[in-house]
Amino acid sequence: MLNGLKVMKLIKVGFAIDARWIGGFNYYRNLLLAISHIPDRKIEPVIFLGKKTSDKILSGLPNFKVIRSSILDRYSLPWFLNKILWKLLDKNILLNRLLIKNDVLVLSHTIPDKSKKIKSIGWIPDFQHMHLPSMFSNLELKVRDKQFKKIAKFCDLVIVSSQDAYKDFSNFTPRYIKKVRVLNFVSAPSTIDLPSLETLKEKYSFNCPYFYLPNQFWKHKNHSLVIDAINDLKKEWPGVLILASGSQQDYRDSNYYSHLMGKVKKYGISSNFLSLGIIPYSDVTSLMLNSIAVINPSLFEGWSSTVEEAKSLGVTLVLSDINVHREQANGDAIFFPPSSASCLANKLSEFMTNKKITAAHQISEYNLENNNQRLKIYGSTYQDIIVELIKKNVPPLQR
Repeated sequence: MLNGLKVMKLIKVGFAIDARWIGGFNYYRNLLLAISHIPDRKIEPVIFLGKKTSDKILSGLPNFKVIRSSILDRYSLPWFLNKILWKLLDKNILLNRLLIKNDVLVLSHTIPDKSKKIKSIGWIPDFQHMHLPSMFSNLELKVRDKQFKKIAKFCDLVIVSSQDAYKDFSNFTPRYIKKVRVLNFVSAPSTIDLPSLETLKEKYSFNCPYFYLPNQFWKHKNHSLVIDAINDLKKEWPGVLILASGSQQDYRDSNYYSHLMGKVKKYGISSNFLSLGIIPYSDVTSLMLNSIAVINPSLFEGWSSTVEEAKSLGVTLVLSDINVHREQANGDAIFFPPSSASCLANKLSEFMTNKKITAAHQISEYNLENNNQRLKIYGSTYQDIIVELIKKNVPPLQR
């Protein structure tokens, strides 16, 4: 009791994070940051990591409680044991014990089991396999179908990132549509201690204005169209430059990256298309801020982190004309058909007379305030989902 009033105990929400998935880790980072912006917070994130996970990743996370366990260390003995028990009993027994021990009431963004001791919220990033089945093997299509149906059936609620994904869910398994909540995520790139433009020029060996394409080199990200567009544009604009960063490995096609770079060489545009590989997040942010525009040519997205980061920084966007990009950009972008290299080339050529790179990598006061407000809305919407899920099960306990 506090001055005769009952105090609600903060609702502990667990996040079991696999730091190997860069896109997924950035998603968690932004969600946790958004939660930290909630005024009068009712939820308390608890972060679960493997004991072998580097401490370096914690520098990008808000200061919430972190619990380490070898259950989350891939191929460790506890990890194998937990997997075997999960396979035999369809229950995540060891992880559930860890959650209960730490008073966690909800496990968020999880693949569910049949245990009823912990509330679960599933997350389906997108339904790409329904729209682009050729990007997946028959086995992958079956696995994704099975996994998504399991999430829909056994999770108490399911989060999707867009209205477009909500529609896909309703077509995929309409029986469980009442479980679905739309949570548009917001990216919050840090602008503290960013490298200067001159540092980036020296580090990555370029010396002229550029467009930036920060997507993984996966087939559905559609880098090939950008390369074709540069080839169309090079006579009109010999100095046009695209900087591309991200993983150069696509598990679905081990030859995909070499095929792309072979096309770059064939077209004679090696000086116009530079692949930087995986680079520090601070470099990504500074490259965005100093670019002419950020390009996302993707054939499919659930809710693009590239677009979200550029929005937060106030950077011009050149986007493939797909439903989720229209929804996410809310019309504030330059759009091109994702199958037309010539159209993209024409859109890029419009920047030829406006090629100045910003003198300082600074985000405006307007964007800072706008981003803080967007983060609060994001965090509060997520909190509402948690409270909705367990409001009838949380007693008024002391803090």
